Amino acid sequence: MRPEDLKDTIKLSSWLRKHWEEESTLYVLLLITLTGGLILAFKIDFLSVTQAITLTELAIISLVMLCLSAGWYVSRKPHVTAKDKIGIAIAINCETKKERQRLKADFVRALSDEIRKGSHQHFDVFELSEYHSEKLNSHDKAQYYQKITGAHLLIFGQCRIRTHEG
Repeated sequence: MRPEDLKDTIKLSSWLRKHWEEESTLYVLLLITLTGGLILAFKIDFLSVTQAITLTELAIISLVMLCLSAGWYVSRKPHVTAKDKIGIAIAINCETKKERQRLKADFVRALSDEIRKGSHQHFDVFELSEYHSEKLNSHDKAQYYQKITGAHLLIFGQCRIRTHEG
C-alpha cells in the first residue's frame, strides 16, 4: 500500500467518524454501495449472463444496502437507560476534539466513578455523542432527549476555553 493511499484511507475514515450520524452520510454510502454493486454486477457476471443484471445480483445489492441502513440506524441511536437504573445523561458540546477528550477524562469519568462508588450500582451514567450534543441546544430539545434516553438527569451545555484577565 502506498503512503498516499494510507493518507486517503485515514482521511475517509476520519470523515466517516465525524459525519457518521448525519442522514446525508447514509445516502452517500447507499449511493456508493449501489454504484459499486452495479459496476461489479456488470464486470463479474456471477451467473454468466452477459450485459444484464440478474435478480440474484440485484437481491445481493439490495441486501447489502438494507444491512448498511439498519447498521447505520442502530449505531446512531442514543443510549437508553435500563428500566431498573437511574439514568444520568451528559451532553456537553465542545469546540475541539481535544476539549472533548479532556472533558471526558476530567468530568464524565470522574462523575461516573464518584456515583458508582460503594454499592450505588443502580446508576447508569452515559455521554451522548457529539452529533446529539450539538443538537441539544434548547430546553425543548433537552426534554426530547430526556424522553428518548429515559434519563432522570440530563446535563447539557457548551464547553469553551477562554482567557479571562490573563
